[in-house]
Amino acid sequence: MGRIILLVFISVAVSLALETQAVAQSGDVLVANIVLGDVGDGKYFQSSIQLVNLADIPSEATIHCFSNDGTLTPAFNLDSTVLPPKQVIELFTSGPGAFRECWCRIRPNPGDRIEVSSRISLYEPSTAVPWPLTSAMTASVRIPGSPQAPKWDVPVSLVRVAQCVLDASALSVVNPSETAAEVDLALDWHRSPNNAVQYGPVHLTIAPRSRIARSLTALFPEIAPKPELYPLPTRAQEQGVLTVTANLPVVVSGLEVSSPKIVYSSMLAIPES
Repeated sequence: MGRIILLVFISVAVSLALETQAVAQSGDVLVANIVLGDVGDGKYFQSSIQLVNLADIPSEATIHCFSNDGTLTPAFNLDSTVLPPKQVIELFTSGPGAFRECWCRIRPNPGDRIEVSSRISLYEPSTAVPWPLTSAMTASVRIPGSPQAPKWDVPVSLVRVAQCVLDASALSVVNPSETAAEVDLALDWHRSPNNAVQYGPVHLTIAPRSRIARSLTALFPEIAPKPELYPLPTRAQEQGVLTVTANLPVVVSGLEVSSPKIVYSSMLAIPES
């Protein structure tokens, strides 16, 4: 369920009236993963962004969020905020409601610097929490905000027992620009320290202001566990480095998704200048 929830994609035309709001700038900080709304059985996602102003003067930031297809989609109840000096503000999406995925752009005033992180939380029905609460948070992950870069290196992994995947990386790539981004993904993969294989490149075209989210095994099905390779129920971890190269600056973010109990862990994503 958790993997499917994070990998929902739709395509809708973007109004020309929104284009001036979406132009990327070098001082922007992007949050690549915002998830909110119902996922069935009383469960729902809520996300937040934490804004930190370390300066001795107030700083104003505008906040615009876009769905996977690039459509402007407000996720918070405001589109700008003023941060007092040396303070932290955290903004939350709504709780239950229609399920949505999006990415957000935080733009400070020219010359200002704001540190940003996001948080995704999964809530489930509970009778163990005090009234008037009816849901308890069962999973949560905080992800640092990201700059833009044309090339990224991402350490990725897959944990399995025989052909059953217990833990795998999932990747988000955001194109904040006004033109389509051409993206190539190449994987240096190690089934063991002395067994290295290269896969790819896998080519993706990401529309303007759009986001693509895929699991590692969806991007590279060759690494999925195969019965003929893993006949015995032994636990093993395979890992490697995924290199993302684009013709435009993009933002790359990732999560480790563990099962059968869904747990998310933030992944390291390293931009290259």
